[in-house]
Amino acid sequence: MGMTDKAKQKVKEAVDKAGNKADDMSGNKHGEEMDKGQSRMNEGTDSMNQPQMGQQKPNQQQ
Repeated sequence: MGMTDKAKQKVKEAVDKAGNKADDMSGNKHGEEMDKGQSRMNEGTDSMNQPQMGQQKPNQQQ
């Protein structure tokens, strides 16, 4: 696991912890919304450092 993977894992853990805390503080009234938000954040974290459609990775020759 590289440094980037470790950082992504830490971000995911923080997102999950914050989402769970917010859900607890709301009396579990917004659990589905919190879960959706956590999933979206984790998807965004997974896509970090991946080239967007039509872009190349750095150091890649044409």
